[in-house]
Amino acid sequence: MALLSKKEMKRIPIVDDANDSQFGVVAIDLENCNGCKMCTIICPCDVLELYGPRHDKKVRIKEGLSMCLSCDNCHAICEYDAISIEQTYNFVGRYKQLNRGAAIQPRLKY
Repeated sequence: MALLSKKEMKRIPIVDDANDSQFGVVAIDLENCNGCKMCTIICPCDVLELYGPRHDKKVRIKEGLSMCLSCDNCHAICEYDAISIEQTYNFVGRYKQLNRGAAIQPRLKY
C-alpha cells in the first residue's frame, strides 16, 4: 500500500466544521412514537435520545448534534413508522452537490 506524499496530503480538504457536511435529517413523528428506545440503541452516531415524563417518553435529536450518517437503522427498526430520513445529504461550503434531476435506474444496454 502506497502512502500519500506531503503534497498530496495538503490537497485533502479538512472538515473542521460539522455543519459543512450534513449527511441526514431525521424526521420524528411524535404521535407514532411509543418511546421503546430501540432507535436510540441502534443509532451508530448516538444522535437520538429519549425525553419527557417517566411514562410518556418520546425520542428526539440531541441538542447541537447534526452528525447523522443516513444509515437508516432507526427507520428500519421502528415498528411504528415514527422515524424517517428526509434528507440524505447536504454539503455546503467548499463541497459541491450535484443535483441533476430525479434518480433513475442505470442503462442496461450500451
